[in-house]
Amino acid sequence: MDNRKEECRELLSGLSAAHSAAADLAAQRLMRNGLISGEDERNAWRLVNESYRLLRNRIFLAHELKEENLLVRWLDATQKIDHGRMDVREFATVYGQINDAIVALAMKSPGR
Repeated sequence: MDNRKEECRELLSGLSAAHSAAADLAAQRLMRNGLISGEDERNAWRLVNESYRLLRNRIFLAHELKEENLLVRWLDATQKIDHGRMDVREFATVYGQINDAIVALAMKSPGR
């Protein structure tokens, strides 16, 4: 149970950082007519890519993460926000749903 909770903490932390970075990047694109620094973009995508890795390398949560389709949902949301097919509010909603699902997994005993 402690391992599950630790994996959830790491996952929540990584997704939170990635969400903030991707949302900030999308907002910068709107405010600056699409012009943003390469460094800002690299930093944001480094965090987003780390969040993908975190969703893929969970040992104690792997089955449930797959059942909940969290990686696919997160990939879809980050790609849509990047290509302007999702606004920041909708992105926050998807992030919130994924966050809530991970919190629920942390509170659930294995095998239930």
